[in-house]
Amino acid sequence: MRRFQASVFSKKGFKLRIMAVGASGTGYRTFLNALCRKTIFEPEIDDPAKAHLPKPLEIKPYETEIVENGIHVVLTILDACNFGNGIDNSHCFDEILNYIEKQFDNVLVEESRIKRNARFIDTRVHALLYFIYPNGHTLSELDLVAMKRFSKRVNVIPVIGKADSMNETELASFKQAVMTCLNENEVEYYNFPYDVEEDDDSVVEENKYLQSLLPFAVAGSTEQREVNGKMEWVRDNSWGTVILGQSTLSDFTTLRTVLLHSHLHALKLYTQDVLYETYRTERFSEAPVPVVLPDEQGFIQPPILHSTVEHKDENINPKTKNLEVNAKPDSDVKAPSSIVEALPETNVLTDSAKAPLTSLN
Repeated sequence: MRRFQASVFSKKGFKLRIMAVGASGTGYRTFLNALCRKTIFEPEIDDPAKAHLPKPLEIKPYETEIVENGIHVVLTILDACNFGNGIDNSHCFDEILNYIEKQFDNVLVEESRIKRNARFIDTRVHALLYFIYPNGHTLSELDLVAMKRFSKRVNVIPVIGKADSMNETELASFKQAVMTCLNENEVEYYNFPYDVEEDDDSVVEENKYLQSLLPFAVAGSTEQREVNGKMEWVRDNSWGTVILGQSTLSDFTTLRTVLLHSHLHALKLYTQDVLYETYRTERFSEAPVPVVLPDEQGFIQPPILHSTVEHKDENINPKTKNLEVNAKPDSDVKAPSSIVEALPETNVLTDSAKAPLTSLN
């Protein structure tokens, strides 16, 4: 396995929020269990009596702590349940985008306060793992539209689920077809950017290698077994057993290292410096009126542009005494709806995620 250089980590550890998006049958929940090396998602048993009923998209957060080699990561997984399972999935795009942008709005509101909350919790999404069904041909229209819309607000990492359902030749061909389809349709994704002039040679080499692996192919497992005297995560198939850390059919170990070690800080920096700043610029550019922020009690007060105070000073010039000094307050001025909706959420998972706003840790 290729070894990546470790980023600089603090003793307190880091907080990472990733969203998993994929249709049923892509194996993304099994992958997430293997990623955390514990059972986060239990197998679901559908009720046959309710099988005909449509299931709305839900974004469910799960938080877990991972400690490896002295590195502490508080990982929040956002599961986009029931994505892509309907006939019309257009609402799924909007709900996921609205959720991501709402987290940006929360930060925008907090940044604009005169007195900031030292215990503000940054809930922005740092990476979105988009799971592709291993059909062996190319991307579906749903995949193209979804990734194209999501990539404007979050780091989209394309992942082929259940990669062990194909042999090495089929997998390599499918990877090439996916990348060709993404590039021809101008779909952006997290491409592990680097600067030849500023970055170290090791960073450039590492990111070039990761670019060559896109899209990542993974096979998940929750079973650990002793193989050649060493405990390994394995997955049994009819044709044999896949060892996740050694198989040429799975980039599981590499992707896990990228998310939890080598590129954790890079994903958070790109979210802050590029994605959030772009959204912030767009918000202020399109605002028709000055942004109005809630007061300490959370109420929105329209700005008082004028006053109707009558001057009773006798020294005032008689010609201007009866003039209305200013116009009446404009009661029609309202805060943009997205700012009103961006009041702090109450669905915070645990206090362990609390951190200062300016901290990227």
